[in-house]
Amino acid sequence: MARPHLILFSDLDGTLLDHDDYRWHAAGPALERLKAANIPLVLNSSKTMPEIRALREELGNKDPFIVENGAAVVIPPHALGNAEEEVVNFGATRERVLEVLAAQRKKGARFRGFADMSTDELAAQ
Repeated sequence: MARPHLILFSDLDGTLLDHDDYRWHAAGPALERLKAANIPLVLNSSKTMPEIRALREELGNKDPFIVENGAAVVIPPHALGNAEEEVVNFGATRERVLEVLAAQRKKGARFRGFADMSTDELAAQ
């Protein structure tokens, strides 16, 4: 009987990463077993692409990953036979969201978003 192909998907905060110190070391033995068995570990998080990239570097992870609560899937080079990194977006770009908001303002909507604030204002929030 052929062994099934497996993929492990893992959230980060409070799952792969310790809830209190955000360290992954307690999961180290399990991560080593996954690598030894050639089972891909797909990280899935609300974190941004740069945040997950940094963690993947630390883990030595080369598998696809999911960012910002499923807003995009990042497929690294050679992960699925692709030559270059591929980013599959499922949400609108920031630019498109700002266009829609500007159109709503022209129609009379009144609101203030992060894009309307200075760095100091954002830091104070």
